[in-house]
Amino acid sequence: MKLRYDESYLLILTKRLIGYLIKCGATPTDAQDITQDTLIKVLEIEDVIEPDAMQPWMFRIGLNQYLDLYRTTKRRSEIIEAFGQTLLPITTENYDELYQAWEYLTFEQRLLLLMKYDEKLSLAEMAFRLNRPEASLKTELYRARKALKKEIEKGAQNHE
Repeated sequence: MKLRYDESYLLILTKRLIGYLIKCGATPTDAQDITQDTLIKVLEIEDVIEPDAMQPWMFRIGLNQYLDLYRTTKRRSEIIEAFGQTLLPITTENYDELYQAWEYLTFEQRLLLLMKYDEKLSLAEMAFRLNRPEASLKTELYRARKALKKEIEKGAQNHE
């Protein structure tokens, strides 16, 4: 069987996807399993996907599989820890308040904030990865920022 894609290109994409999933909170083992499943899907339909669309397609499939895993296993505390560690480099004097506020956000709110500010994705890229309309993501991102700000302010008031 002759592959349409260069094997080294697929290897690079799989490494990127594993890193991305780990950054989103997946364990290394889960990230590798999800990436393997995604790669199998690539090989099954490789004639349909253009090389330029391969990376976004793999990331969308991988993220969707991870979200399914998250929903089914309900590993909320592990994911909060992973997202909290990703958010920590933000410089702030109120680090504890920020982390506590982060815990009150929903998984979807955290995911949107990470995609926008940690990965620096545009709304169009976020919409493609999540398979959602840009307008609704823009609204949800606004609400996520507002919720985070509200929780931080609540925490600050409690410390006064």
